[in-house]
Amino acid sequence: MKASQKLMLGILGLLGCCFLIWTACAWVLEAPYPWEWLFLYQAKAGLGRDLQELPQPKEFQRVTLITPPYVPDRSERNGCYPAAAFIAFGTTLSPQTAIERYIQSLSIQGWQLRESGAGEWILIRRPQEKIIIWIGEPGLDFAFDSAYRQAQEKFPTFVYLHLYYILPQVNGCY
Repeated sequence: MKASQKLMLGILGLLGCCFLIWTACAWVLEAPYPWEWLFLYQAKAGLGRDLQELPQPKEFQRVTLITPPYVPDRSERNGCYPAAAFIAFGTTLSPQTAIERYIQSLSIQGWQLRESGAGEWILIRRPQEKIIIWIGEPGLDFAFDSAYRQAQEKFPTFVYLHLYYILPQVNGCY
């Protein structure tokens, strides 16, 4: 066997060992396996596209965007790979008018209302995309955000969104 072949086998063996160690560590820590990172990356890229396309009508100002680094552990994931962002829009419109106008601007982009009730609206555009939109209390995601706290002096009304991009699809995942 030539020296170059031995070198190539040594490199492949080292890479294989690294892959096995990475997989074992992921198993012990309940972190994503090496092959799952591709799905998580694709979900994050889909979320990025959705964020760029998110409407911002002239009466609304985006106050804050929170993209948590959260990666659910294997027991929570069940074959689903989510990416999420939390967005708060401030407006001087009344709460009812604000929610109606924002949902209308989303429907122009193809988002369809799937569920509403208890001050919360759920919209779906594609099988991987979901928005939960509400007015009222911000929740902990926004309560400690400095940009949101400053905007409370300027805007009487806020529209909150949780935007999700989930692979393979929203149904059956979250």
